[in-house]
Amino acid sequence: MFYSQPKVGVATSFSLSQLLVIFSTLGGIFILGEKKDRRQMIGIWSGIIVIVIASILLGNLK
Repeated sequence: MFYSQPKVGVATSFSLSQLLVIFSTLGGIFILGEKKDRRQMIGIWSGIIVIVIASILLGNLK
């Protein structure tokens, strides 16, 4: 977060640092072995796609 601050600003770098929710979600599923059914996995993957698209748009706003 602090490394990217001079390039994109404090607000954008903080928002981009919140992308770790993707790794924690996938880590819980694959590393810890949480069981999810098909409907839940579709919701998780669509949410991850929305988060990634929003972070790309946020990074390109400046």
